[in-house]
Amino acid sequence: MPVQPSLYFTLFKKFQVLDHAQDGTVHGAAGGGGTGFDLTDPNAPMGVFSAAPGVLASGDTTPAHSPLWAVLNSKVARNPDFSPVAITAGPRAGTSWPTMPPGTPLAWTNFQVSPTSHKLLDVFGTWISGGQINDVPTTAIGTKPPAPIPGPLDPGLFVCSMPGDTGVRPGAVPANYWATSLIFLVDQNTGATVFPSTLTAGSEYNLVAVIGNRGNTDGGNYLTTPGTGIETSGSVMVWNTVDSPGVELPSLSNLDVTDANPIFEQYFLKSGQYDVVGFRLNVQTVYDGIIAAVNQAVSGGTLNLGGLTADEWVHAQPAHLCAKVVIHQHGGAFPNFGDTPINNQALAQKNLAPFDINVQDDHLVPIP
Repeated sequence: MPVQPSLYFTLFKKFQVLDHAQDGTVHGAAGGGGTGFDLTDPNAPMGVFSAAPGVLASGDTTPAHSPLWAVLNSKVARNPDFSPVAITAGPRAGTSWPTMPPGTPLAWTNFQVSPTSHKLLDVFGTWISGGQINDVPTTAIGTKPPAPIPGPLDPGLFVCSMPGDTGVRPGAVPANYWATSLIFLVDQNTGATVFPSTLTAGSEYNLVAVIGNRGNTDGGNYLTTPGTGIETSGSVMVWNTVDSPGVELPSLSNLDVTDANPIFEQYFLKSGQYDVVGFRLNVQTVYDGIIAAVNQAVSGGTLNLGGLTADEWVHAQPAHLCAKVVIHQHGGAFPNFGDTPINNQALAQKNLAPFDINVQDDHLVPIP
């Protein structure tokens, strides 16, 4: 089955900033202010609450039957702002909706106008026609600590290393932070948090982490002027050490699902608030990347495998895959080599699971 865009990370978060939901406008109000497009609810585009007006009925795979797709498509066709868009077929047939978004929002330019391919509307259409897979990570979102974060609020951005984390360092981060961090493997088809005993070839997950802003200013390119961008990155290592061979994961914010760009842009994060970020973890791709990294470390003289091949050595480790998520303000620096969650709030690590013994290098990643 072809890889599908993420409803929550690829689409919903862009819909939010496309219509300024974070600013508390009508679309940022619970219920959508009577418009039918509740952008505080990630399930609204999915149509899970089918009684809500204007959303796509669950199971309908025709993009033009979705009022949300239709009003954006009318904008692409350069129809006047708020001009009526008639839905002529599907479960919303006979209804009319206004061309949106009005004006030229920065997000519309960045996600729809500027890209030469994989434009937002096209990716939305792919998600609709591909079966509307709902990957909203409801359980992971539910682990966000209570907000607002108690003050005084400084310093800023952090990744949660334990339940109730408020980003204070040094603080109460436990020595076994790799077991307590709010980083999760999530089923791409259901959004459920999963706990596989081993990672098998052919499996793919979303890696989701909870982040927070204990700074005294809001952040994000779509919230502040001028924008103070927030970037996160996720990587996985073959065991829980800072110098372990590892690979970066593709960001789920990429409109192109084949794009390996590892930077997840957090579009907005107000002072004292939490959110979640996501990355794509394909087990075979990660395994191949780690094998390549191990071979590179061997050739560079920094790792001795004791006569084993890279495949044998990785499977022989009494270990697991370890995920690390880091955060910084755009233009700043990610955590330094050797930093741990105990002394730096900008990173968190989490033990995942070992590779299944049957996972082997398929040689799609070149050996250095």
